[in-house]
Amino acid sequence: KKTNSIAYSSLMLSNIYADSYLKELYEGEKTKISGEYLEAIIYNDGSVQSKGFNELPYSKYFPYPSGSYIARTGWDDNSVIVNMKVNELSLSDHNHQDAGGFQIYYKGNLATDSGYYQSIREGDESSMFGSAHHVNYHEQTIAHNCILVYDPNEPVSNFSHGGYGVNS
Repeated sequence: KKTNSIAYSSLMLSNIYADSYLKELYEGEKTKISGEYLEAIIYNDGSVQSKGFNELPYSKYFPYPSGSYIARTGWDDNSVIVNMKVNELSLSDHNHQDAGGFQIYYKGNLATDSGYYQSIREGDESSMFGSAHHVNYHEQTIAHNCILVYDPNEPVSNFSHGGYGVNS
């Protein structure tokens, strides 16, 4: 029995929020589901009509707490997408020093962040939250696609972990 979580998630969310774009996502994904139409019949709100993604704007600013701007050339497979991090300082223990960072996507990542949680093996804590890798690289400007001005006398700061990076 194959389940398409994108189809069902978009169906549920389109009904909860009466969102026509999520309904369109469901419509495109439901053909990939084999033999599970009962849930769609039970949960499908017929009053929410599909609306194509091409009607969405090509750019959008996402204010605090995200603080990012996304712009694209279109909604087809040949679109270029740019994400710019504007950031506002937040004291909620999840700050990265990536204000001014950007990412560019065109048929694959062209310029992107290299900072991410790397731990994929059970028991491997070398890059988990709070580890030396996480604090000294993942959250730092160097791990993000930002302009970095090097000052050899500047201490490595870390706002979300009380001031400075940790030793490995």
